[in-house]
Amino acid sequence: MIRLACLAVLLLATLPLVSPPLAAAEKKHKDDPAPPAFKTLMTTRGASLFEELFTPETFTKNWDVHGGIFEVVDGTLRSGDKPGGDHHPQTVHRVKMHDVVVECRFRIDGASWMGFSFGDQEHIARVMINKDQVEVVKMSGIGATTKGERLDRLPMKWEPGRWYTMVIEFRGPELLAHIDNQWVLHGESPTFDADKTSILLINGGTYAWFDDLKINEAVTDPKWEKKKPAVLAQKEKRK
Repeated sequence: MIRLACLAVLLLATLPLVSPPLAAAEKKHKDDPAPPAFKTLMTTRGASLFEELFTPETFTKNWDVHGGIFEVVDGTLRSGDKPGGDHHPQTVHRVKMHDVVVECRFRIDGASWMGFSFGDQEHIARVMINKDQVEVVKMSGIGATTKGERLDRLPMKWEPGRWYTMVIEFRGPELLAHIDNQWVLHGESPTFDADKTSILLINGGTYAWFDDLKINEAVTDPKWEKKKPAVLAQKEKRK
């Protein structure tokens, strides 16, 4: 797995080490200790806008399913294809947000791809997890007019059965996505600097897993302008 040496130094200097993710075989119970809070790089967390631990009751209340089969299994959300379905698995939660920090644990387990999508009347942005990479994608349109433009890509080799934690930060026209405080992607577009009214959990194939979703308002970190050149330098090397 590719490790970016210079950026790793930056992250280690700004982000404390965290506990390893829960093993795949572990079940989540209400008396389990809370998972560690992963740190931000471009912003700091403000007020909580939404939190989802994925119980059958909260999933039914908070989410609308528009394709596939979603099931809460041992306190985690499992998503898979629906036989004969005409749309990839997709579930949406509606919440008004602009500059935000989104944190979610995920596991790609048989699915060909999975991701986090943000939109309003049209699609705005996606962070896509494929079997051999992770991408930041600028989106536009809706339905048949949907289009995507990749802004950053990082090759990845996902460990079978391992839970990872994704942190996505929106700040004005910038989007920063990082995984387990190690792997960082960056995208920038004027269209990101907009109100977003929905977050969608999406995938193709069987299965993808999601857990412990948190959305907070994002507050600009004044240290970001000093950190940003190192992030962009590593991004440039990947082109």
